[in-house]
Amino acid sequence: MDAIDPLKSMPLQGLPVTDEVALQVKKQVKQAKMETTDSSAQSHDVADLSSEGAKLARPQFEAFLGSAKEELLQMDPNSETYLPDATQKLVSNALEKKLGERIKDNPGYPQMEARLTSFILNDPESRAMVEELLDLIHIENSRSA
Repeated sequence: MDAIDPLKSMPLQGLPVTDEVALQVKKQVKQAKMETTDSSAQSHDVADLSSEGAKLARPQFEAFLGSAKEELLQMDPNSETYLPDATQKLVSNALEKKLGERIKDNPGYPQMEARLTSFILNDPESRAMVEELLDLIHIENSRSA
């Protein structure tokens, strides 16, 4: 018995897919550049927040940043453990703001928080963003002082 080719056995508009139809679809996919892995290609289906949506998202971010900022400014930025500790505070505050204070009562919470913190610290792009955020917080604080 021959193996079933899933591409050929899937109905297309109620008909089985023939070799000719499969090749035509493949050509169309290539023409539409859907097979590309080039990250420089722009996506046409990216949604942007409307001005109303951006206004709704902003207060939530500002509330998170305000509470996190207070805790971060109490920490010693010259400490050897500052970056990991500050990252952990950011993760903790973000999870609490997004999921509620009761999230910390979950028995798996410490492990989740540790994994997220570890991911951020081990991912060069994420780590750089956190470092930049921390620098901006301290620059802003020194200007307002």
